[in-house]
Amino acid sequence: MLRGDAACGGSDWLKSGGCKNVAAARRWYELAGNGGESWAWTTIGHTYCGPKWGSENRCADVANARIWFERGAAAGDANALGWLGDTYCGPGWDINGTKCADKDGAVAWFQKAAAAGKTYAMVSLGNISCGDGWHSDSVAHCLDQVGGQQWLEKAALAGDGNGMALLGKFYWMNYADEKACSWLRKALASDTIGGGTRSVVSSWLLSCPK
Repeated sequence: MLRGDAACGGSDWLKSGGCKNVAAARRWYELAGNGGESWAWTTIGHTYCGPKWGSENRCADVANARIWFERGAAAGDANALGWLGDTYCGPGWDINGTKCADKDGAVAWFQKAAAAGKTYAMVSLGNISCGDGWHSDSVAHCLDQVGGQQWLEKAALAGDGNGMALLGKFYWMNYADEKACSWLRKALASDTIGGGTRSVVSSWLLSCPK
């Protein structure tokens, strides 16, 4: 892993603009994969997505990325299931629930990831259920109330800060203020909440009783 990451430019290469020496990195990751490390196959998939994958969910070579993500998933890397779902949602998709391009394709993989305990996938399923206009800093109502609540609640109860934040928003938009404020406070106290979501939650909490 260390040598593959080093070839890409460091351990945070996925977030910082893509892999720099792709050919060398893939050789090292393939050695790790052949040695039984399922995450390595998934990481090869990331190298096909290019520099805007980590920041914009924009994968440059979706076809090849999916081949390797599926290989990682088949080898036991549950994270690969969620990444596969992301490839179907396409550019702009993130934890806040912007528009998902291919909902059916994404849902199929997110459901598998959720079944494997991945809370990111649970949040994603809640966001897809709630619809394209739904995200943490909007005032849109959730379109599929049952599905949205079900998945966001599963994520929140499993300790996902983003799930807590969105569940709080769900209750707020349904005028269940006490439940909303409770979940928003839990979200703000969570160490699994994203920075952007944290600032939105702080603004929502200004309307809650002290």
